[in-house]
Amino acid sequence: THFELYESQNYAIAAAGGPAIAYVTYFPGAIKGLQPGTPVQMKGVPVGSVREVHLRYVPQTASLESPVIFQIDPRKLDAR
Repeated sequence: THFELYESQNYAIAAAGGPAIAYVTYFPGAIKGLQPGTPVQMKGVPVGSVREVHLRYVPQTASLESPVIFQIDPRKLDAR
């Protein structure tokens, strides 16, 4: 029998598959401390994780913004 070991519980849960809905949000400026694998919580409940974090220059406003792609598992949301 082969048992796969993961870096954390979040990585193990993500590797199990299941439905995932991806979103992108834009933060002004640079973001410190946010990286792929960071848990996403809603009202303190873990519902997903960050997939990608980027930093880009916006020529129209001569500013920086950080697009963040994250995914959530809708099964973890309260349907009430």
